[in-house]
Amino acid sequence: MQEMKKNCFLVTGAQGFIGSWIIKNLLENEQEIVAFDVDDQPVRLSCLVGRRTLKKIRFIRGDVNDMGLIKRLIGENSVSRVIHLAGLQTPDCKARPVLGATVNLVGTLSVFEAVKAFKHQVGCIVYASSGAVLGSDEQYTHPIPDEAPRIPDPLRCIQDDQRGMRPDLLAG
Repeated sequence: MQEMKKNCFLVTGAQGFIGSWIIKNLLENEQEIVAFDVDDQPVRLSCLVGRRTLKKIRFIRGDVNDMGLIKRLIGENSVSRVIHLAGLQTPDCKARPVLGATVNLVGTLSVFEAVKAFKHQVGCIVYASSGAVLGSDEQYTHPIPDEAPRIPDPLRCIQDDQRGMRPDLLAG
């Protein structure tokens, strides 16, 4: 395994399932972490790492729609990498579509715009999107089987070389 260069990671949606495992992995690679989430109780993380290890993480409670707070966190913590995992899952979006759009769409744009403001500091932003992996709904029968072919839509994976940002796709 290749050794990771030391970076400061801002992880949004840090208290979720994927966020907790990513943070565990980052800690094992001795990375600095700012964990950002609406939930301030590290229940999953405390099951994955010990209390002493939890003290190495800077926990910040906040909303991904608060672009000012995200910018402040990036600047004050010299964040060089962002992993954006904050979002509502499909059942929540169907039950509360306005909240789903606010968190998943506007929140994601807020994170991207905050990173854009620090384009010379933040070298990479990674985000998770099952939609970007699978492609459009119309291409599949429902429910989508696990063995379904991946037909990603390149327009869903934002890339802007002029700003020096390459949001990569994280799929689990």
